[in-house]
Amino acid sequence: MKNSYDVIVVGAGIVGTAIAYNLARAGIKDVLLLERNTVCSGDTAYSCAIVRTHYSNPLTCKMATIGRDVLADFPHRVGGESGFRRCGYLIFSGPDTLVEFERNVSLQRDAGADVDLIDTRQALELHPLLDPARIASAAFEPLSGFADPHLTTMAYADAARRCGVEIRQGTLVRGLVEGAEDRVNGVRTDRGDISAGHVVLATGVWTNTLTEAIGLHYAYQTVNHKVVHFSFDHPYPHERYPVVRDLPGVCYNRPHDGGVLLGDSGRGEPVPSADYMDQTLARDEAGTFLENFTNCFPSLNGARITSHWAGRYDVSPDSNPIIGGFSGKDGVMAVCGLSGGGFKLAPCIGQMVAEQIAHGESRILPGEPYLPTRFEQGREFQTAYPGTSAMA
Repeated sequence: MKNSYDVIVVGAGIVGTAIAYNLARAGIKDVLLLERNTVCSGDTAYSCAIVRTHYSNPLTCKMATIGRDVLADFPHRVGGESGFRRCGYLIFSGPDTLVEFERNVSLQRDAGADVDLIDTRQALELHPLLDPARIASAAFEPLSGFADPHLTTMAYADAARRCGVEIRQGTLVRGLVEGAEDRVNGVRTDRGDISAGHVVLATGVWTNTLTEAIGLHYAYQTVNHKVVHFSFDHPYPHERYPVVRDLPGVCYNRPHDGGVLLGDSGRGEPVPSADYMDQTLARDEAGTFLENFTNCFPSLNGARITSHWAGRYDVSPDSNPIIGGFSGKDGVMAVCGLSGGGFKLAPCIGQMVAEQIAHGESRILPGEPYLPTRFEQGREFQTAYPGTSAMA
């Protein structure tokens, strides 16, 4: 079995498969993608795959816009299906975040996003089940919506294979191999060492379990994130209603399987380890989800929780992605700290990482603002919604 490559990518979720595909597209043909289980078996599998562009800084807004455009035209740009549904994205603010919210919408427009401020009447035309008393201001992104995380990740993996990427599933990466002059020159797996000119970690919450052994620490916390599925006495008209972000309720919802998925967009509580996964739903948690749902949709009767699940977020201090490595330790870089926004950002991040390796710099967007050193240097992004993740 071959044991030397130009680039090794670790982790075959949405980010890792997008990176591997874009590396091959950038002309790097000797690429190996390693996955300890199977493609899309990690936290990507639990994603609600919401696609929107609302962020508090223009760079990440542009990153999300690029990602949305790829996902919306996936069969032509990548090949295969993303399951994208352009149902629109409706976000509304209460009075407490009104100024910051409207500033963000203006920032979005300046960054090239298709979004408009709308009044309460227009919001109710888009979703007549909303409580108008909760809406101080609202905005609508007509080109946004949601996709299918499994379809998209598998399509990226298939496209990467077509471009010559080798994918090895069932291969556990136990650590990084250091060579001379503090350079990482490969990975240590349960099947032996594999050398590479570059190692890219797309390992999410597991990143520090690999990097701390060589003295590198990425600034993120691992948190549990739960989602519930509500069903009703009558089918929810999913073909009609948009994705909804309820800023006052710190939650979001989208159509799913004749009902509604509802998730908490707070920063969450840190968990004991990267492998910790709490799939239970305590009675008080169920009550909070139901309260958030009925606050948003007071006229929608007969709501009941029919299923629930949990995934993990790797939340950075500023809720923006961490992309890159550390000076003095060449040969390795990581993508982590995605804070729940990884699915929508992955198409752009994949291209950014590929360009950094192929050309020495990211051309589609500047990479320097996302470096892991920004926190110790006081250059973190500022967010309008400090109590949330994925809404930086």
